[in-house]
Amino acid sequence: MSEVPTPWLCLQHDLREQGVDPARLDRVTDRTMADNLKALRDGQLDVVQMFEPYVSMALRVGAGDILYAASTRGPTVYTTFLASRDSIGRNREAFAAVVRATRRTLTWVAEHSAEELADAVAPFYRDLAHDILASSLRRYKEAGLWARTPEISRQGFMRLADSLKSGGFISRTHTYEDCVEQNLC
Repeated sequence: MSEVPTPWLCLQHDLREQGVDPARLDRVTDRTMADNLKALRDGQLDVVQMFEPYVSMALRVGAGDILYAASTRGPTVYTTFLASRDSIGRNREAFAAVVRATRRTLTWVAEHSAEELADAVAPFYRDLAHDILASSLRRYKEAGLWARTPEISRQGFMRLADSLKSGGFISRTHTYEDCVEQNLC
């Protein structure tokens, strides 16, 4: 997929851990997930990497089966808010408010069904069928993909750091303490 590098960086690391050299794979790197879904449906590609809602769309049309779900790789921190320590110091209360709002949102997501979540976010996905949206959110919810709190786990941080280093995206792994400000949580 061409939209973001992180999924491929993580999959490369997972493949290496299984003794597979990702450099030996014949890859198409310049297509979007939508392009890859079409190519899979049309038989032009045998395997594609994608995330929701494309997975649910592929399953709906019988274009393939899930071979590997990245959620099975163990805790991995993907989405974070980034700021310099100086900025956090100058704007501590604003950052703390973002963390509190994130905590409330994560609690709401954990306490509500995928259908309720789909109802809440549907206006942002007007071009997506409601059942596909709900299916996508259900798959993520059932996989435990979303954190229940805004704290960043050491294990998830290290899993992502190892993947980024393994894929050559970063040249060295920074420490958790150098990168994570947990005092706002």
